[in-house]
Amino acid sequence: DDTTRDALLTLLPGDAQTLQLGRTFDVIAACHLLYLLDDGALSRALAVLRAHMTTGSVLIGDFALAEGRTAHTHALASTRQMGEVEYRKYTTSQPAGDGIWRVTWTFEARRSGAVIETIAEAFDVRVRDSAACRALLAAHGLSVEAEFGDYAGSPWRDDAQAGRYVFVARLQPGVL
Repeated sequence: DDTTRDALLTLLPGDAQTLQLGRTFDVIAACHLLYLLDDGALSRALAVLRAHMTTGSVLIGDFALAEGRTAHTHALASTRQMGEVEYRKYTTSQPAGDGIWRVTWTFEARRSGAVIETIAEAFDVRVRDSAACRALLAAHGLSVEAEFGDYAGSPWRDDAQAGRYVFVARLQPGVL
């Protein structure tokens, strides 16, 4: 929710599996992306992201973990008041088999306590364990420098205590 540094960011739309920008970046944030990709698409995306890095560049991203993930139905995730309208985001997360969880985000707009609009979006999340995540990054020449249990900076402990594996990884010399 911190918008104070928005002017320093450049958001680039595109497909992480095919993006060709013709330049490198010091920092790439692939947040809330990698866990949406199957193994083949993930490998292609990591190769494309790596192609946009130079020795010493940093990749920040996250994976969804299997062990620490808990099922829930219609849990309130966030609220924001804008003028007379309150916006709410709810999440539902249930196992769907074969390392996949089905997640639904439901967005509500409320005025004076009454729901005036509801929109829902469902998607599949591929879950892994942190060892597999580290191995995938290493296979693409990325060395993990920092690990967290969430984007708030909670310390990394282990798979059982987190539903997410947030990492900061640096491209190693000689990998280009």
